[in-house]
Amino acid sequence: MTNSIGLFFQNFYQMFVDMSLYMVIGLLVVGFLHQILSEDWIPKHLGKKGFSSIFKASVFGVPLPICSCGVIPFAVFLKKSGASIGAIISFLISTPQTGVDSIIATYGMMGPVFAIFRPLAAFVSGIAGGELIEAASNAWNLNIPTNSVPVKCSHCHPQKEEDDCEDPKLVQSADVPNEKTTVTSFLRNIFTYAFQEMVQDIALSFLVGVAIAALITTVIPPNFFSNTMVGNSLVSGIVM
Repeated sequence: MTNSIGLFFQNFYQMFVDMSLYMVIGLLVVGFLHQILSEDWIPKHLGKKGFSSIFKASVFGVPLPICSCGVIPFAVFLKKSGASIGAIISFLISTPQTGVDSIIATYGMMGPVFAIFRPLAAFVSGIAGGELIEAASNAWNLNIPTNSVPVKCSHCHPQKEEDDCEDPKLVQSADVPNEKTTVTSFLRNIFTYAFQEMVQDIALSFLVGVAIAALITTVIPPNFFSNTMVGNSLVSGIVM
């Protein structure tokens, strides 16, 4: 029992260390995007339900060189910014499968056929997954809240939204500062958003996920699936 507990914490520590670098990279990129994208960009392109948002999310996700760890902050960022559930799932599925770096590596090692097929498979599976989840959410009337902030008028009352403005051409994001942003403040805002706001949103879920993974690693013997289901890849895939 004592050995199992010790092994659990050892696995937990190892997984945490293995994932931490990619999580930090993902957080920094999200902090950067938060600074350069207008507040209405994601709701405008990815916020509406339907094929268009899902398609754009998959197109956006396929070339990004982000792994399955680094994509987690992106998904939270999309949710906070008002993206639809279908677009979020599409991005989560398509992004970790490939990227510009892996496409180049695949071309060098396996030739042009696989270099084309790999991103295409990621793109199609991302769209399929997004469509399925969105269809399920519609069928079950799931209301998945977002934390998006509506675009507000620059000249009207601060609480008025875009549709209430007298002159839509003057609409701008509520949080865009008038003064010129310095490099120092730009970098400070990136780190503040990444390691304060985003970390608060994902820290608990991340630790729970690592704990579950460490528990599975501790309980299930090494090579369990390959030894018990060898020769039947379909069954192994379904079980996984």
